[in-house]
Amino acid sequence: MPVNYKLYPTNWKEISRRIRFERAKGFCESCGVPHMAINPYTSRRIVLACIHLDGNRSNNKDKNLAAYCQRCHILHDRRQHVYSRRYGREVRYQTGTLFEMAKVKAKLIKRPRSFRFVSIFENPQGIKQTAMFV
Repeated sequence: MPVNYKLYPTNWKEISRRIRFERAKGFCESCGVPHMAINPYTSRRIVLACIHLDGNRSNNKDKNLAAYCQRCHILHDRRQHVYSRRYGREVRYQTGTLFEMAKVKAKLIKRPRSFRFVSIFENPQGIKQTAMFV
């Protein structure tokens, strides 16, 4: 997911770099995996991220920041992700868009090296919406 830098301080890149490479020396502070190592299961590179331990993006004290790999980061934020997913599902249920998929017209669009599944549906107000899935 791309980072929305508007929510962070103007010098966030420098803060993040300092935490990840000067303080943590390029290793995940949770599991110890090195930055840019190859994951043996996925054959992809492991990238470190600087995270806020308390979830407050405005609290940029060193004791609140940590360098985590993707796996440890997602495990750290698991409760928030579960809450967001449940909340989003409830909102879609209450607004009537969760079960409106009966009116779906779907087609397959061929793109170079990828296929996208596009769903076009009408919400309860009669407005057409599009959802794309990779």
